[in-house]
This record gives sequence, structure tokens and C-alpha cells, in this order.
Amino acid sequence: MTGNLKNVNYKYSSLELPLGIRYYYYINEATQIFLNFAYVFDNVFDDSSVEFSRADGTNLGGFTNLKSNQSQYFGAGVRAFDRFSGELRIYANKNIGPNIEYSNSITLVFGYKVF
Repeated sequence: MTGNLKNVNYKYSSLELPLGIRYYYYINEATQIFLNFAYVFDNVFDDSSVEFSRADGTNLGGFTNLKSNQSQYFGAGVRAFDRFSGELRIYANKNIGPNIEYSNSITLVFGYKVF
């Protein structure tokens, strides 16, 4: 009965280049909050793949032709003392291959400005 269970093994490597806008609202001289929106260009590397198999080890094939795609994200965050920042981003769905979709994801980003 375990032969019907399916396993998915995927390797997804990409370079994302966001292009967007950010609006700052100044609370005081040291603290700002911001909202942003970005359109993300996603360049998938050639070694990305998806493979399917059953729990008993039977290979069901897969895909190696994952496509580059675009998506969007919305973010909100805070910047303090012009050095520290924190942001919460919500990414929209993106299709990366035949019948393969990354659903919405949430990312927490922390930053420190060196110069």
C-alpha cells in the first residue's frame, strides 16, 4: 500500500532582482516606517529540477525545464537610527514549471547599514 505514496524532491536555485517603490513615513528624526511594493524578476539557474517518486522507490519522472518567472511582493517595515531595519514581505504566487506553483510566502528581513 505504501507504493501509492508520492515523494517530491526539488532543487530550485534562482537569482531574484526586485524593482519597486518604497514610501517612508517619518515618526521622528530617528525612526521611520515604510511601505513598499516590488515586481520581482526571477532568473532560474539551469541546475534546478523537480523529481517525483513513490515511497517504494519507483521513479515517476520529473522536470528539468523550470522557467524563469516574475512575481510581486508587498512589504512593511521600520528603520531606526538610519542603521537598523526590519521588514515583513508577502510574496504573491508564482509558477515555476508545468503544474508547479509556489503559493504565497512570508519573509522577515533584517538589515544593518554599514556605510
